[in-house]
Amino acid sequence: MNPTVTILVDDQRGETDAVAEHGFSALVETENASILFDTGQTGTALSHNARLLGVNMAAISVVVLSHGHYDHTGGLPEAFHRRTDLPLFLHPDAVQPRYSVRTNAPPKPVGMSDECVRLIRQLGSRAHWTTAPTEIAQGVWATGAIPRRNAFEDTGGSFFMDPDCQTPDVLNDDQALWFNTREGIVILLGCAHAGVVNTLDYVAQTIGIRRVHAVIGGMHLRAADENRLRFTVSALQRYEVQLIAPCHCTGKEAMTHLAEHTGKTYKSCSIGERFVWAPPG
Repeated sequence: MNPTVTILVDDQRGETDAVAEHGFSALVETENASILFDTGQTGTALSHNARLLGVNMAAISVVVLSHGHYDHTGGLPEAFHRRTDLPLFLHPDAVQPRYSVRTNAPPKPVGMSDECVRLIRQLGSRAHWTTAPTEIAQGVWATGAIPRRNAFEDTGGSFFMDPDCQTPDVLNDDQALWFNTREGIVILLGCAHAGVVNTLDYVAQTIGIRRVHAVIGGMHLRAADENRLRFTVSALQRYEVQLIAPCHCTGKEAMTHLAEHTGKTYKSCSIGERFVWAPPG
């Protein structure tokens, strides 16, 4: 099978009858595996959209979580309802409580639900903790924790590990996927809380490449200033990225900026979008 990425959950439903929600999930299919990357905010959206798009949830062989926020983990029980024997790959910090500061309102819990945490604890040895680059299926890798080396990057919000909001959450659990195609390396982002450029740099350094073919997913640039947007575009051009498909948390203004400054390499992305490449060879 040709390497394929299908967007199952996103904030935008595109021209389909899909259920949109603030969340993200994508299916990565290769000759050897069917990988669910994040599960959206609810199992309702995940299962409905999978049926709509002809995706057999029972055929999924691996689940990976990009990080522990509710909008990426809420559909986890639905995924495991279909296949109770699935392996799960996630960073150890993904199960920690976390909160977001809101103006004129109490802090909002933004971590995964207690039900999801219990499910993960019950997996035992089928829960694989990705602190470093890890091959989750033949030819498909999770980055593990991504070093923060560019000062212009940030997590994209006021996140904390405690309800009193005294301990900042730097989201060490944020990770991305990468895999190879005949056209080049594809990087799939959940929210890129570690930073888009930090992620690109880390993957490039890890596998020794200078070019990236595609970057797809949430980029969490909705609060980014002009400086950060400029550096992000510069990095995408430096890595000669041929397909830039931001979605979910990227932000409308950031999407507009990317579209204006990356030209024909930019592609709008929403539920049902399917990207197909030739297998590496």
